[in-house]
Amino acid sequence: MLKINMQKIKITIILLIAVYSLLLANSVLAAGLVPCGGTGEPACTFCDFFQMLQGILEFIMKLAFIIAPILIVICGVMFIVAAGNLNLLKRAKEGLLATVIGIAIILSAWVIVTAVFKAVGVEKENGHWYEFQCK
Repeated sequence: MLKINMQKIKITIILLIAVYSLLLANSVLAAGLVPCGGTGEPACTFCDFFQMLQGILEFIMKLAFIIAPILIVICGVMFIVAAGNLNLLKRAKEGLLATVIGIAIILSAWVIVTAVFKAVGVEKENGHWYEFQCK
């Protein structure tokens, strides 16, 4: 019988998420969250605030779509190794449901905001509502 130490699985999951988060954070910080106000950079304007929000939004979206498949795989493994353990099976179902609902909320919010902005008439000539270019 395959015996799995849940403590080791939790530590492995946390380490994987931390590594992916660090790699993702490195790609965001490579260009700078806000390319202004530093040494040798131009002074910050109001537009740079929205550019910072854009960077944060992109970071959160990337992070969510990296973590979600990992959580789905983890819940799938928990389903497989449950083997009669009703508590583990229940946790796997709850985790899978929470992950799917979370991704559905993120995607629904994105679609709703886009639809509202299009209905109101907030459209740019060369881009989307979530893209900001400061001059």
